[in-house]
Amino acid sequence: MLKEDKLKDSNSPIMDDEFDLSMRKFNLNYSNFSIAVSGGADSMALSILLSRYSKFNSINLHALIIDHQIREESSKEAVIVSKKLNQMNINNNILVWNDGIKYRNLNKSYQNEAREARLMLMSKWCKDNNVENLFMGHHADDQVETFIYRLIRGSGVYGLSGISDDIYINDLRIIRPLLAYPKSRLLATCKYFDVSFVDDPSNGSEKFSRVRIRKLLDEFEKEGLNKLRIHKTITHIHRAKLAIDDIVCNATNEFLFYNNNKSVAKIGLSKFLNYPDEIGIRALSKILTTISGKSYPPRFNSLEQIHSLIKKVNVSENGHIWHNRTLHGCKLILQGEYIIISKENF
Repeated sequence: MLKEDKLKDSNSPIMDDEFDLSMRKFNLNYSNFSIAVSGGADSMALSILLSRYSKFNSINLHALIIDHQIREESSKEAVIVSKKLNQMNINNNILVWNDGIKYRNLNKSYQNEAREARLMLMSKWCKDNNVENLFMGHHADDQVETFIYRLIRGSGVYGLSGISDDIYINDLRIIRPLLAYPKSRLLATCKYFDVSFVDDPSNGSEKFSRVRIRKLLDEFEKEGLNKLRIHKTITHIHRAKLAIDDIVCNATNEFLFYNNNKSVAKIGLSKFLNYPDEIGIRALSKILTTISGKSYPPRFNSLEQIHSLIKKVNVSENGHIWHNRTLHGCKLILQGEYIIISKENF
């Protein structure tokens, strides 16, 4: 259930007891924690709350800072954030994205590439250091902006179900304990605990869709479409997603076969095609993401196209219409009554 009082803008800081309640739902085994820190108000608010929580529960906390190299100032900014964390007695490491330098002075958006690179760097660090949990500072306003962004792009149920507060990506558990809190409360938390933060220059640039969407949201508010109503819609769609997930899980037991290390998948066409399109498309998305090892799913339009082609395949008569396809770093090959999926370079 949505806690409407939490979602409303407020100048009230998040205190230890309230944060503790937010953390209980994750049923964490108390071990090592890592946290992604950009230096902005969101991650700095989470840093102080998680630091206090970790000390009380005798947990080792380590912050990860990404030097993205996209702007010339990024290395200097990463060092500044590191110094702030040192003052808070939070251990930290700076991870450098060397490929980021090639995105300097480009007019096109590079946010997807940067997001994937950040996750790859942090996942590797966590794996190398036996850390199972990575915390991120996404909040309720991020949830709304993501919903609008995906709505504009024509996303389906999965995209519109919003950001997950607890998800596994590449065997790393990513936890977002602040998704129920608006940005205003994170700012109030920084102020209360006297934690300084830095402003990302891109936050004011209309080059980025998230900045333009914030302005759209102001207009929506005038028409009665406020953040609380959007959050309620996200909750409804998320419930539908969970129901589909359950059906997909049961369905794949009937038509899907993996090899031992899940580098190759085999789909039995006759049983696969007995399921509704939504189930088939979601199963394909899950399989392709597993085989590719990528942290994000394929584009929905591409999935629909591949699924439509598979539906047209009649092994005895029209097998010639199927040409070997590639999608999401995977190749899909028709082999008798099966579709074989493996990595593109396998």
